[in-house]
Amino acid sequence: MILFYFICLVSAFAATVVDAAPDLNSSRDFWVWDLRVMPPASRKATATLRSVGTRSLIYVEDSLWQKNISPAFVNRLKDQLEYAVPAGALYPGMGIVSLEERLFGTLPRKVGADERLIVLFANLGQYKDIAFDGFFNPYDQMSEREAFSQHKQHSNESNIIYINGFRKTEEYTTGVIAHELQHLLASGSGERESWLSETLGEGAMLVTGFFGDQDHVDRFATATGKSPLVSPRYVQYGPQLLFSSFLIDTLPTAPNTALGFLTTHTESKGKTAVERLFYEVSKVPLAFDAIFSNFVGYVFNQAGQGASLPAFWNHSRGISVPRIRPYHTFATSSGELNGEVSPYSFLAIDLAQELSPTAVIQVQRSDGGDRIHPSPTSCAGSATVLWKPISPKRIAIYSVGCEPDEKNEAVQFRLKILDQPSLFPSSPFKFFR
Repeated sequence: MILFYFICLVSAFAATVVDAAPDLNSSRDFWVWDLRVMPPASRKATATLRSVGTRSLIYVEDSLWQKNISPAFVNRLKDQLEYAVPAGALYPGMGIVSLEERLFGTLPRKVGADERLIVLFANLGQYKDIAFDGFFNPYDQMSEREAFSQHKQHSNESNIIYINGFRKTEEYTTGVIAHELQHLLASGSGERESWLSETLGEGAMLVTGFFGDQDHVDRFATATGKSPLVSPRYVQYGPQLLFSSFLIDTLPTAPNTALGFLTTHTESKGKTAVERLFYEVSKVPLAFDAIFSNFVGYVFNQAGQGASLPAFWNHSRGISVPRIRPYHTFATSSGELNGEVSPYSFLAIDLAQELSPTAVIQVQRSDGGDRIHPSPTSCAGSATVLWKPISPKRIAIYSVGCEPDEKNEAVQFRLKILDQPSLFPSSPFKFFR
């Protein structure tokens, strides 16, 4: 019996030693990606622990300390990570970590004894003219041995996110942390298509009260047809940010918000996951293309209104949608336009005058007059182009009905508007509304 108690005591002591917090101002070597080359190379970075909290640790690479990252900023960041999200957050009076755990699931404990979030500020560099804000590395959820033997990668065996030094402003930098934390919390429930993963990451910024990605929305509004919502490759973030706001506002009764539902239910990875979300909440089966059409209406309804999005909860600051720049403006009441739009994006078309009740609008996908026709399996050869009224002198053109691939081919379309339908020549165009 005495031996049993001794073993228990030793085990408890060992657990205490393993779980003990590292000492403030102690140093540690981390594997980080060098983003100056592609694919990224690995290097060792020596960083010092500058903040210790119950749910977070903040390390700063020594070359950045008091040059790029200040002690005052680290102290404010600790407060926000632990217990003081901005006033505009969905749930005030919480820290970023606890708020996101409430919505997206708890920090994993796959490797390492300490489950706390590590925020590592390091000089990650940039590739040519592409500057990266930060990232979450899934290899850190493996052992070093597993990561290297199976993937030739390294692992820090921690719940860690990497921030590429100080990014623009404090709000923007902390918003990046909120974004990457969502990716970390979602990592234990499976992979998602890139566009949906980034929608959830952008939504995490909104619910934690960080609205620093307004620039992405502003740029998106100047060329909406070039930035698709659904894309398997790198996204522009503007449509993903607005889609996260749309989901929050459209499905306010979703458990743990629509974003939380999509994070914890992972049987589907993309459009089908959104369809399931709408069905589970509303019990009405909606195809993703219909949901996207509603999203287009949501964006135009908010454009130029100065609203603070999302509208689900009260906050003085938020994301606003500027007026959408028109892709084309007709000079007369009737006309024809040949154009292109990315799959699952939309365009604004301004009219010379208000549409009369008898006006006829025809739109369909075309081959753009090319001699080589697009493949029928590509979006350029299979997407459907539709239109919908936005205001008396504005319509929207949008593309749905396909699976975008890595090439992300543009969809060619032909639009005809005739204010006097009796004069419209016969044509094979179908009518879509």
